[in-house]
Amino acid sequence: MFYLEFCEGPWGYLVCNEHPTFCVHPEGGAVDAGNETVLLFHEGRHPGCYFTINQNSRTIQHISGRYWHPFGGGAQPGSGDRIVLNDGYRDATKFYPADSSGADVHLDLPVSASTAGWRLVFAENHPLSDRTITFKAKVGRSVSNTSTTQITTTFKAEMEDQLFGAKSKASVEVKSAFTQTDSKTWTQEQEQDITYNIKKDQPIAVWQRVFTANFTDGSIWSYGSGNIFYDTQSSNAPPPPNA
Repeated sequence: MFYLEFCEGPWGYLVCNEHPTFCVHPEGGAVDAGNETVLLFHEGRHPGCYFTINQNSRTIQHISGRYWHPFGGGAQPGSGDRIVLNDGYRDATKFYPADSSGADVHLDLPVSASTAGWRLVFAENHPLSDRTITFKAKVGRSVSNTSTTQITTTFKAEMEDQLFGAKSKASVEVKSAFTQTDSKTWTQEQEQDITYNIKKDQPIAVWQRVFTANFTDGSIWSYGSGNIFYDTQSSNAPPPPNA
């Protein structure tokens, strides 16, 4: 059993769970390890032992571009068969992450990109009278484009650590937008009543801050609708990006 210790985006060390001083290496530790290179445990930590796991293709890839294969490439390898690196993959050479009972588990994948912006939630270009309006806006996090819902961003601090850690490439504008949000953005989506006073002949457009985080395998995204609203005088004039 081992876990993936992320270092550079999706790449990291496959660390032995029982003896975490050891991680998986290609024999010789080369970044460009060739075909039929045997895998083993070793104490070193360097780019030559970078791997990544893709849950969609069910593959484990080395930084060389080569994939884990059971030796011989058979669909039913025997006990004691070695694991080696080889070009490409096919159904017989795929793996899947599982716990000690054999049940599938889902990996806590790091964030590879993040964006912040504004979404129009209400507009009235020609108000005919003074009045107060109330409309509903969704605030919070929705996760999907696969059935993998185990990856959550319930706590803002947890999300912030993923997005803005030492290896982060997130922009200053995105970080600024993130710091303005409150905890509602990072909990399950909920509806909220928003009230505005409308003035006759004074057009209004109401915008909501949104935040999107894309994970490294491309299959999971977290969409945070912030509890931050901004009004302008036209639905064609969104707020400035870093407002």
